[in-house]
Formats: sequence, C-alpha cells, structure tokens
Amino acid sequence: MDDLLARCNQSVKLAPLVAKTGWSVDQCRRDLEGVGQRLADAFSSRSRVEEPRRGNVPLVLRIDGGGAKCVAVIPDQNGRVLGRGVGSP
Repeated sequence: MDDLLARCNQSVKLAPLVAKTGWSVDQCRRDLEGVGQRLADAFSSRSRVEEPRRGNVPLVLRIDGGGAKCVAVIPDQNGRVLGRGVGSP
C-alpha cells in the first residue's frame, strides 16, 4: 500500500481509485478532478468498478485524516491489518 500511495503522490483519495479500477494514476486523477474531488462520485461514475473483495468478504478502507498526516488501513473481518499507508494531510 505504501508503494501505491507513493505512485499517487500520497493522495488517500487517488490511491483507492487507482487500486480499484486498475487505471493509470493520470486517468484517475482526471476522474477525481471531474467530480470535484469527491471519491464516492468517482467510484459511482465507473460502472465497471466492482466492490473490493477478498474471497467472499468485502474489504473496507479506513482513513484517519488529520492535520499532520493521513493514515489509510485495510483490515480484515478479524481486525488484522491487510494493508496500511501513511501520507500527507
């Protein structure tokens, strides 16, 4: 996840869109800009995008955005961390 955040210039909005769609960082950045940086709208504008899953279990991205940094974590159903990244505010 740190590698993905690095490719996305530490953007916790851009990284999940790139991961979920598989499209380029530039294309996803344009998509986010086109919907006013609203991640939910960027996801919903992509009808080919499916729910993120690991096996039969939906995955959840949890984001703690603060004034000093943002932390993104993907836990499994038991609370174990599957992926984690830290970026700028």
